[in-house]
Amino acid sequence: LERFLDDLHLFDLKTSRWIDLSSSVTGNMPSPRRGHGLQAMGSFLIVFGGYSARGSNEQDATAPSNRENDVTVLDLETLNWKNLATQITGEAPTRRDAHGLAV
Repeated sequence: LERFLDDLHLFDLKTSRWIDLSSSVTGNMPSPRRGHGLQAMGSFLIVFGGYSARGSNEQDATAPSNRENDVTVLDLETLNWKNLATQITGEAPTRRDAHGLAV
């Protein structure tokens, strides 16, 4: 059974260990999801799209109504999430999952 996840882990290259940051982040984090795009840019992680657990069709994770087209950014220095929905102009790409993301 596939699940929607909202955890955040950091791999420390110096110690070769995984660190769970889930309880350390603040702000408006993205809804639990899978199949999203993720891109690092400087000290930011950018999350776009994917399937989410929210919406009217939570029993069917592959339903089009559960696809997202939102953009959320994590500041890696402050560990604060920010949803950019109110700051983006222009027509957003269609809702999607299992896609590539380049910045």
